[in-house]
Amino acid sequence: MKKQLEEMQRYFENKILAGEFELITIDEYTARIKIEGSLFEIWIANGFKHVATHEGGYNAIAIKFKDKKGVYDSIKHSEIDHEIKEQCDVCDWMELEDGSAVCKKCGTFSPF
Repeated sequence: MKKQLEEMQRYFENKILAGEFELITIDEYTARIKIEGSLFEIWIANGFKHVATHEGGYNAIAIKFKDKKGVYDSIKHSEIDHEIKEQCDVCDWMELEDGSAVCKKCGTFSPF
């Protein structure tokens, strides 16, 4: 059972890292997201070192993130995308030497 839970946690974490989620709401403390119908509330206050979910309430399952910085960056990038959606419907990414990317249209930065 523990192995199955860890597999589910990695599955949902990988979805977040890939940007495959819908941002429902975001404020200075939490981000509420939806992944394939499953809802999560992720604590984002105090920076990436404190990214976490908690069991119960809004969350489908509690996720122990292995890549907290990646999750934080993905959520914050989604927030930027949400804010500039009217300005830039489809980002045109230009890859930089360090593996990150920037949109040629709107200037959005992505660390991926």
